[in-house]
Amino acid sequence: MIFFWTEDRKDKSGYQFWEKFLGALYPQVVLESKTNSSELVKSVAKINSNDTYIVALDHSFDNDQSIREISALRKVIQKKNNVYELNLISFEFVLLSFPLLLDWIYAEEDEFREQRAVLVTVREKLLEAVHKQVDYKEVPEIAEWLNNINEYNIEQITAKLLYGLTRNTGFSVDKSNTGVCWKTDCCGYGERAADDKCGLDNRRPSLVEKMQAILRESFLEQEFKRMGLEAVL
Repeated sequence: MIFFWTEDRKDKSGYQFWEKFLGALYPQVVLESKTNSSELVKSVAKINSNDTYIVALDHSFDNDQSIREISALRKVIQKKNNVYELNLISFEFVLLSFPLLLDWIYAEEDEFREQRAVLVTVREKLLEAVHKQVDYKEVPEIAEWLNNINEYNIEQITAKLLYGLTRNTGFSVDKSNTGVCWKTDCCGYGERAADDKCGLDNRRPSLVEKMQAILRESFLEQEFKRMGLEAVL
């Protein structure tokens, strides 16, 4: 069997995302929550079966606790040949860095695009800084957007920014929930208002098609292929 272990609890948005993503593309993979990062590392240390394990531990590279847990995880994995570490800042970063994000959540002429122009710029600057491995907290646009920026780490800033960009849309993401548009076929729910439009309104892809797009346009496809897994397309 193939297991996907996450630190996210079942009542959190991260678990909801992986549940839909794996269910659509990798139905052979069994998703399990280990409640938190520390318990996830402990569980990996106790593995004594021949099953395959994919471990999703957030790589918050500027958080001391996260760095210690990643180090501990890698030491454990070195002793096992059936455990794969997913190279992941956070599930929120997967969505924030998704190239089609803004085109999905906002209609072509959407007042949110103008109202959230600062957030759109901050997203661009943050993704650029992470890609170039420079200190994102030194980027003026990011520092100006977030007061007391040094009190935050990359995972927290990513989550805050993603929430700001997606709130009040069907693609909203907060710590406890992912919006209905991440969970269902487009417009596959009854309470949609007539003027509730998004960038997918004309095409209306299925949930599987949306998950396929996220896979293709993110680092996830390369990561899963590295583990020898092919998506059901």
